Amino acid sequence: MYVYLYDNFVRGKKYASVVRAMEISLTDYGIAGKILRLNSYSDVKPIIEDELKRGAKTIVMVGNDAPLGGGLADGPLGGRIRADAQRVMDEERSDVVGYPAEGGEALVLHEFLPRPIRLVICGEGNDVAPLARLGAELGWQVVTLGKNDALPPADDRTAAVVMSHNYARDLALLGQLLPGRAGYVGLLGPRSRTERLLADLKQNGTPPNVIALQRLHGPVGLDIGAETPEEVALAIAAEIRAQMAGRGGGKLKERKGPIHERR
Repeated sequence: MYVYLYDNFVRGKKYASVVRAMEISLTDYGIAGKILRLNSYSDVKPIIEDELKRGAKTIVMVGNDAPLGGGLADGPLGGRIRADAQRVMDEERSDVVGYPAEGGEALVLHEFLPRPIRLVICGEGNDVAPLARLGAELGWQVVTLGKNDALPPADDRTAAVVMSHNYARDLALLGQLLPGRAGYVGLLGPRSRTERLLADLKQNGTPPNVIALQRLHGPVGLDIGAETPEEVALAIAAEIRAQMAGRGGGKLKERKGPIHERR
């Protein structure tokens, strides 16, 4: 029987989506179990002893090692633990590492957690609010830009969606976004409008290169037959998530291999 002790470190909204994803993975791997949520006044050792008496075979502390007295990363093994944590971040893949401890071995899960997606929405129309709401519900960092707002810095976890319904502004935004570092650039509107915008960029002397065109999604969104602003938001968010996960956005029943890739 597995028992999972959640400490205060993971009780806030900041880690809610991460915890949900972890619980889904535990179920998929067949190692889900009893969950106990600790508060800052909990004495964890009697709780562990009680669960062992009840038949628990594996007890996992979810959060940090403070309830156990802390100090694991600050002790003699601190250098090795930090080095392994850095390796996990560099490889973008989780790992379980054993370290010598009093009476045996301490197994430490170094879990890689990707940075949250940053959704930058360029527009002020009625179709902006549903996308912003959905992004927030997914735990993304959402930024909405009006016509006088400057683009924030972007990286490979940034998804910028251009939906201003103003041709001149869309042209200017694409001219800034395509040479940049945003991992995803979406453009609302029909394919003919996208082609016209790209032609104008070329005529202006700023044609996007092949890599930039691979990051451009215009028309934006997956083909789910979306009509309403809420449905369009769903199509856009689904495509962003697929792009950031390196997936094609197809049907799961046609996928070869596991649904959840272990990182």
